[in-house]
Amino acid sequence: MTTATTQELQVRIGLCKWCDHDQCHIKCYVENGRLVKAGSFPESPFQAWFGIEQCPKMGHNIIEQVYHPKRLRYPMKRAGARGEDRWTTISWEQAFDEIAEKLGKLRDKYGAEAFGGMYGLYNEQWDISRFFNLFGSPNLDSVDARICGGLEAWMNVVTYGGIAHYGPPDPVHTNLLVLWANQAPKTNPIKWARGKHARRLMVIDPRKTEVAAQADMWLQPRPGTDGALGLGWLHVLINENLYDKAFVDKWTFGFEELRKRVQEYPPERVAQITGILKEKIIESARMYGTVKPGHILWGSPTAYYGLNTAETERVRCILRAISGNLDVLGGNQIIRPFSKQVKLTEMELADMLPMEQVKKALGSDRFKCMTWPAYYQFSEEARKFIRASVIRSAPVAAVIQAARTGKPYPVRALVTAACNPMLTVSESRAVYEAFKKVELLFVLDHFKTPGAALADYVLPTTMWIEKPAFSFLEHANSLITGERILPKFQEGEFDRKDDYEIWRALGTRLGQAEHWPWKSLEEVYDYRLKPLSTTWEEFSSTKYWMTEPLKHKGYEERGGFQTPSGKVELWSTVFENLGYDPLPYYEEPAESPVRTPDLAKEYPYVMISRRSKTFIHSSQRMVRGMRRMHPEPVVELHPETALKYGIDDGDMVWIETRRGRIKQRALLTDTILPYVVNPDFGWWFPEKDAAEPTLFGVWESNVNVLTSLDLDHCSQSTGTYYLGCCLCRISKAEEGGARAIPDTPPWNPDKVRLEA
Repeated sequence: MTTATTQELQVRIGLCKWCDHDQCHIKCYVENGRLVKAGSFPESPFQAWFGIEQCPKMGHNIIEQVYHPKRLRYPMKRAGARGEDRWTTISWEQAFDEIAEKLGKLRDKYGAEAFGGMYGLYNEQWDISRFFNLFGSPNLDSVDARICGGLEAWMNVVTYGGIAHYGPPDPVHTNLLVLWANQAPKTNPIKWARGKHARRLMVIDPRKTEVAAQADMWLQPRPGTDGALGLGWLHVLINENLYDKAFVDKWTFGFEELRKRVQEYPPERVAQITGILKEKIIESARMYGTVKPGHILWGSPTAYYGLNTAETERVRCILRAISGNLDVLGGNQIIRPFSKQVKLTEMELADMLPMEQVKKALGSDRFKCMTWPAYYQFSEEARKFIRASVIRSAPVAAVIQAARTGKPYPVRALVTAACNPMLTVSESRAVYEAFKKVELLFVLDHFKTPGAALADYVLPTTMWIEKPAFSFLEHANSLITGERILPKFQEGEFDRKDDYEIWRALGTRLGQAEHWPWKSLEEVYDYRLKPLSTTWEEFSSTKYWMTEPLKHKGYEERGGFQTPSGKVELWSTVFENLGYDPLPYYEEPAESPVRTPDLAKEYPYVMISRRSKTFIHSSQRMVRGMRRMHPEPVVELHPETALKYGIDDGDMVWIETRRGRIKQRALLTDTILPYVVNPDFGWWFPEKDAAEPTLFGVWESNVNVLTSLDLDHCSQSTGTYYLGCCLCRISKAEEGGARAIPDTPPWNPDKVRLEA
């Protein structure tokens, strides 16, 4: 990657990874070792291919994040009682020595499985997995994967033997784009840049979003009923012979059984379940069955509904397949991993975890379809393309409950890496109790979070701009790199480390030294690029992006699909062998007006949750520029609903479930259904006191104070917990003060009040 230098000003190209899957090249201007400007890099062939525009997280906002006065600078050790927010700054060597010693003693006393972990939008991911596998613990999970892309990716693998959901729509050949619970312009700018050119647009969303208002057809289902809608579509496609008979006959398994199952979901019944008119269900199914090629672009909210999440995704997988839209130009392309580099599956060292330890994974006796029993349903060859860290893991819900209750065995130590689970995992009180109970809690992050405030050790990690980047983009079938723009160490100012360095240092102290031969990420990347006969530095300076042509209908060349049957499994042999229903079905959410009518009398509204383009999940609430755009949490209410409670636009509102209550500011809108309440997700207040009981205001407006981590409410096949679709009630609250942006020196030390 060419670096231009004019006197003391350097121009470098980094790879922004705030969004994890939407990774964009960023042009960074560095003067005397300090970032002075950051913006888009239109010369990037990757960006040119997608037509990406700069998002609000760039520009001055990245400068503020990097140099924010509250950013973690050195390792810290708890000095007082847990939650008192009293700390001692220590050296990295002391932190590594003490954490490793404590982990070793816990392993000797309780077994390696007593150590659990969770990670979020984590730049490497394989390194924490490698450490856990070598340490001997199966109890690691991705907070995001089980309730986001990982769940859907795995249902793709179960159905197709590969992943067909990440690929962006084709800007020339996609004739119908279906945005299913997806605000692509806000949350998937890469995919929207290509998908917006589709000839026709259909949106399925309980909210009338900006993109829904532009659609040729908009369906507004009752939250949590998307699976029933999909089954209704299958009923229409099959009964009206709108499916691809040639593909179904040759390449699918279980079609006749599926035909029988969908007779249980005629449009009349689906209309009653979803609240969508029967005629519109039929019309939309016909549109998907006839306007080809069609591309279903999935959105994460349907993964937040707990019990029926896996079945909903199986239905969408089947729709793509029988309609003739699978692995075709303009449809949902099955993505094969970039073939030449050393793959992440190899870096994880999954086979180093003894099978006797694998079988101890929490939740694997109950949630078998996203734990080790499902992983080993696939051949050794197929597993080369399946991330064990996501599929052969222990559900977050099971790990938290074991730490909290000691059942089925106690988790004594926890680590969290870039995931802020008190905000991002359901039932914050349960997470809090787990954190308070363990003997050791350490956190890797950029800022002190509510969970970090309860930790024994807090370790400051580098941001993407301070580390080299090397990524495989599943949605682009590509390799992409970026430079290390800024230093991770500055004498007397800060000393941060790449996550890889942390896990390597702990691993070498715990007997893993031979498995961590690379001293830096740059050396790791040299190793991973060796099959391409190049180094990371050479690749980054000459290419920084490489892609392989997608092969349409690749299953014909391969002679089938990498499922156990060798076909697209409409009837899932994986589910069948694990004791689950092999065909998809619809199940009501754990709390709903239909499933729990008595509860609905007391809590009459269905609560979902909304995310802002401004932030990524729960992060960046301390950044002044981003708080200007979204200064406080907002709950969407229908005007008819607000009128019943005397709530005006801008009033503070209590939102309450059986598990607690929170307060957010009302935004009245007719874009949601009258019985739906839609609060902001991920809110805490970094400007407030870190010590208990405040914990940065984690109990004030955090939607996960309201949700449940009850294992009975999770998807019973995958362990997916729910982040919405629970029953709530509302009431008007006191005003609660001005709309203030927190002080964030050195940018502007004066408090600012936004105009209403």
